[in-house]
Amino acid sequence: MPSLPSGAVSALKGAWTSFLHQSPIFLQISLGSAVTVTQTPSFVSGSTGKNISFRCSVDEAGYRLYWYQQLPGETELKVLGYLSSFDRDLQEKDKDLQNRLKAKWEDPNSRKMHLDLLGLQASDTGFYLCAAMSTLNEVGIEAGTKLSIRINPKCNDQPQPRVVLLSPLCHKKSINLVCLAQGFHYEWPLDVIWERDGQKINRLSSATEPIKKQGECNFATASRMRVLAEEWQQGHNYSCHVNQTGQVVSDSVKSSPDHKTGKEMLGS
Repeated sequence: MPSLPSGAVSALKGAWTSFLHQSPIFLQISLGSAVTVTQTPSFVSGSTGKNISFRCSVDEAGYRLYWYQQLPGETELKVLGYLSSFDRDLQEKDKDLQNRLKAKWEDPNSRKMHLDLLGLQASDTGFYLCAAMSTLNEVGIEAGTKLSIRINPKCNDQPQPRVVLLSPLCHKKSINLVCLAQGFHYEWPLDVIWERDGQKINRLSSATEPIKKQGECNFATASRMRVLAEEWQQGHNYSCHVNQTGQVVSDSVKSSPDHKTGKEMLGS
C-alpha cells in the first residue's frame, strides 16, 4: 500500500495523543497544505451484529482518503484502506476486516465519502481516523471517531451512572478535589473533564486513575485535581464531567472565601 510521508505519520500519532488530552473537537494538521478534513461523528456506539458508518470530506478535490484504526491501549495506527477519486470501493483493505468494510463517494466531485463497518464485533472498539493525501504528499487530518461496541444487552437495564465530587481535602498550600465516577456500563471510552467557572482546565492539573471493573455493567474511576489555596479563596465554581459515548454525568462544588484552607487550620 502507498505509504504516507514520515511527517504525516508523526502528525497522525500526534492527532491521537492530542485527542486523548482534549475534548473531541475539530483538529486539523496540515503539512504544506490548506486542505480541511471533516470527519463525523466524534463518538458513536453500536451493538454487536449491527452496521455503522463514518463520514469524511475534504474542501478540495483530488485527494486520496485513507482510513486508520487504533485499538484501546495500542500505539500502532493500522491502515484500513483508501479511496481515490475514481474508486468505487475501498482499496487495499485490511485483511482482517476486508469482508466487513465498504466505502464509496457521496458526490461526483469526490469530496465526500462514507465508510461502512458491517457486522460489528467487540474487537472493533477503538479509534478511527480519516486522513487526506494528494499526489504532492500534502496531508490533512481530522480529530477522528471513537467507536464503542455494546456487547451486553443487560447493561441497558442498569441504573444510570453517577458522578460525585467529594468535599475538598485541605492541605497546607493547596486544596485537593476528588471526583468519583461509578456505574458506567462500558470500560471504554471514559473521559474525565474538569472545569472552573465553565472553562476547561488543563489536564496536566489533574490525575485520573485507570478504569476499574466493579461488577457487570459497572465501571468506575476517580480523578483528582489540585487547587492552590490562594485560588480556592477566590470563590470559583469547580465541576467534574465524565463522558461516555456522548452521555455526560457531572457534579460541581463552589469554593468559598470563608472556607478555611489547610494553611489556616494548621495555624501557619
